[in-house]
Amino acid sequence: AARRDLREAQQHTRSDGDRVDSLVADARAAIARHDYVAASRLLDQAETIDRRDHDVQQARAELNAARQPPGTGRR
Repeated sequence: AARRDLREAQQHTRSDGDRVDSLVADARAAIARHDYVAASRLLDQAETIDRRDHDVQQARAELNAARQPPGTGRR
């Protein structure tokens, strides 16, 4: 029973990871289209699954940078 529970937990984690990866990819595509509202919604969904995921955090930073008006970025 313990092995079955562990196996199910691992499959659930893997499917969550796949879902996060898909959401991040879709968000990055939305950023490329300058559809920042859609990108933010997709990242919100990814964050509900795993807020600490590095790719989610990186994509959020990319979105924030893309939203900056020209000339206001870091030097």
